Amino acid sequence: MIAVAVSVFVLLWLYAAVSSEGFIEADARTHYLSARFALSQPHRFISVWDRPLFMLLYSVPAATLGVMGTRTVSLIMALLCAWTAWRIAARLGMRRPEWAFVTTLASPLLYLHSFSEMTELCFAALTGLALLAYLDRKWVLMAVLVAISPLGRPEGFGLILLAAAALALNRRWWHMVILPLGLLAWTTIGWLMWGLPDYGHGVLNALLWLPKQWPYSGASAYDPGPLLLWKTQPDGGMAGSLLLRLPVLAGPLLFPFTVAGTVLMLRSRTGSVPREQCWGRVVTMGLPWAILAGHSVLWWRGIMASNGELRYLLVTAPMWGVVGAFGWEWASERLELRKAGWVLAGLALLPALANVYFRVVPLGIYDDDRLALDVAQWYRSDAELQRQYPRLTASYIAVYQYLDMSMTDRRKTVVWSKAMVKQRPAGVVLVWDDVYAMKNADTSMCVSQEELKENGWRELRTFERGKRVWDVYLSPEPAVEKP
Repeated sequence: MIAVAVSVFVLLWLYAAVSSEGFIEADARTHYLSARFALSQPHRFISVWDRPLFMLLYSVPAATLGVMGTRTVSLIMALLCAWTAWRIAARLGMRRPEWAFVTTLASPLLYLHSFSEMTELCFAALTGLALLAYLDRKWVLMAVLVAISPLGRPEGFGLILLAAAALALNRRWWHMVILPLGLLAWTTIGWLMWGLPDYGHGVLNALLWLPKQWPYSGASAYDPGPLLLWKTQPDGGMAGSLLLRLPVLAGPLLFPFTVAGTVLMLRSRTGSVPREQCWGRVVTMGLPWAILAGHSVLWWRGIMASNGELRYLLVTAPMWGVVGAFGWEWASERLELRKAGWVLAGLALLPALANVYFRVVPLGIYDDDRLALDVAQWYRSDAELQRQYPRLTASYIAVYQYLDMSMTDRRKTVVWSKAMVKQRPAGVVLVWDDVYAMKNADTSMCVSQEELKENGWRELRTFERGKRVWDVYLSPEPAVEKP
């Protein structure tokens, strides 16, 4: 069954990965560009935005094989998530643990991310391995994996707290020393690479580098969302809660079994299974629901730059797969299904037929991407403009991609930020749009047109595609005067 599941998944992956011209979202393009230029710009390996764990996994494939290199790594991460789900299910006493392999790969969202350049899947694989180590009572391995986790995503801070609690309950006191080592290494190396900045705290300066670099604003630039149901947003659109959209993660036909599995694992009792397995089931079930609850609250309260994206829940993809498999095992036994594994495979694949009527894959390019290509071709074709304004900054990352330019190459770019707008550096072309320029996890990077005009930036021209309109501005002074 596992061999068949892998074969089908890889075939579907090839269809989408090879033929998709676009990216799943702007952040995926950003991560790809970061990885592509990381080997020539080592500071990217310690960047909070780029994530050290992601860069270590993706930089060489991106530099050598381009987009297909990064998408291949994501495929490996997806399969590793399924493998960890299978092994976790076996540790928890499932009679058919291979079903967890299938239910993990059945996630439509996991499939979409298996050919994207996002951070969720590598973090999910790490989380699954850490939970597997916990279930096997391999305390050192668990502590090391959890120590690495904040280098992958901010949810790693929560994993450190949970791991500390697990070690304390099992009286593994000295293992707790391992948990902060990943963060200590990150901040120390970052401080050294940044030129030993002095924050006025002597020997503690190295410890302060990471907090100083942390970009997430306490008050989000995104509109708060609903907690449990839905909510009308200021732009008139309707936002559904993470809970209501959970079937997209679990699989629309498998979601009922996720609910059933949650109840079954929560009600686990000693007697029929060993006590450690009962506790392991509760922990395995609790982790994904805790992530859902945490991100729901952050979005509802409008804090920590959370904008309610369902992909946040992928960080516990193996656990969602295990929960769904428990529910399916229970249901198939009650219904006395013959060939239950193949019925499960059918339920997992059937939603893919919707792509015939409402195309999601292959990922195409849209008006913003076409605008980015228009801007790149225009800027590349104007030699005199490049001479007077040799540096560029853009709110939408695709502009850099189509120019094959690193956004941190300071010979050709400047940092997009409010501070830069006020500094008004000479010789800069600025490309502004009303979405990506105004919404960012870091509010210091949200720039309005009013701010540009107040600081003397001169509007040069406008680009339009469909309903999307971009404006190009020049800094008040060119880098060189006209001859």
